[in-house]
Amino acid sequence: MTIIPVTNHHSINSMIRVAHKYLILLMVSFGSLLFGFPISSYDFHTPVHQVSPVVEAMGGMSVTYESDSALMYNNPALLPFVENGVVTASFKMEHKQGMSFSEVMSMANILKKNQFTYASVYAAKGGFGWYPLASINQSRTYNSTGEIYREYEDYQLDAVQFAFGTQVEDITAVDISWGMSFKYIFGRLVYLEEKQTGNSWLREEFYDERVKGYSADLGFLLKQEGFSAGLVFYDLFSRLYWEDSANRVITKRASLGFQWGIGNYALTTGISRKLNLKKEQEYHLGIVRQFELNTPVGEGVLLFRTGIHSEDFANEDAIFTSFGTGYYIKQLRIDLSATTNGMVLKNNRYLISISVGL
Repeated sequence: MTIIPVTNHHSINSMIRVAHKYLILLMVSFGSLLFGFPISSYDFHTPVHQVSPVVEAMGGMSVTYESDSALMYNNPALLPFVENGVVTASFKMEHKQGMSFSEVMSMANILKKNQFTYASVYAAKGGFGWYPLASINQSRTYNSTGEIYREYEDYQLDAVQFAFGTQVEDITAVDISWGMSFKYIFGRLVYLEEKQTGNSWLREEFYDERVKGYSADLGFLLKQEGFSAGLVFYDLFSRLYWEDSANRVITKRASLGFQWGIGNYALTTGISRKLNLKKEQEYHLGIVRQFELNTPVGEGVLLFRTGIHSEDFANEDAIFTSFGTGYYIKQLRIDLSATTNGMVLKNNRYLISISVGL
């Protein structure tokens, strides 16, 4: 007697669906390797990504300045020296032809789409923040080897930040602190590339993926009368998980900075670089001058800042010059910076922050 096995059609269908799913994932991964994933750079802690007009005006980098409106972003080890709670928000503006002061301060310009840069609430030892790491919405048509292509990209990547800092006790004449910043990262990419074939367009590449991930910064600060030194490691631990494409790691960076205070002046200097074998570093220098004011509504402070930074100072195009001012009255703080590249005044990038004490 021959026994004919009974086939479990449900199990076979399940196996087929699983195999089909992994085949699609394999094809997507192979396509990413063959054509290149549209997003290739994950380097977020550079001067061009600076969210603080205070630091921007001081040469694009400072890990020691306690009056920084975005100190959680630049060095969480500064948190233990915060006296009162602060709510702050900053916005950016870029203009190739230059802008007048009234245009920079105009709320209509400040609140335009994609101008938002950073928002945080912090007090002594801890705080929360939120900021976009990347915000791109663009389309273009271009010619490549005689073929006409059109491309659309919508890419948004945001970070929610929690930071804390603590001070090391029982050290005579020297204040030492350290802090950490943890970031939950999330976003989405929609990318389409098509090639013109006659009167129609043939799809070449298409991505619609969400991403989630994490990152962590670690900062240190040494402070004594008239002098401070800070060291921060950015994105020291990180991972970005795309839905169907390969996972990515954010570029690790480190900043080492020093500050000297003499009367109403402060001088900051430092170096920032990638944590890799290549010599990719940038040098920073900043100066701050403070003026005490007596106004009808109370005592205030007016500050002027200027700075410079470059990778090698080899030519004008490699040099970034910045200027800024700040006005503090009671619980209100307004800071403004302008950065120009190549010594050309019309190529300006502006940052403005508004902070309110709690």
